[in-house]
Amino acid sequence: MTAAAVIIAKKSRQIINAFIKAGATSPADAKSFQEMGITDNLIFEIKKLEGVIVRTGQDRFYLDIDRHRKVKRNALLIVFAVLVVVMVISLYLNGVRI
Repeated sequence: MTAAAVIIAKKSRQIINAFIKAGATSPADAKSFQEMGITDNLIFEIKKLEGVIVRTGQDRFYLDIDRHRKVKRNALLIVFAVLVVVMVISLYLNGVRI
């Protein structure tokens, strides 16, 4: 994993953890990012685009835990699929026939 990927993963976890710690996990419990001690940055915007962070109005947001799990699962499936493809190509290029 590159240094940039590690930083992005860390920042993403910090944002998710801030929402969980603040209890902002439903529309009724939505909070502003200032209340949670986080800043509106690129990672925050990505999470909003993914539907993981949901705006309820008045600049209040909550973490959609089910959506977060689905996005995380899909990312892991993509990584797994890429690894399988790379492994098959590597085996083929090394003369191993499947």
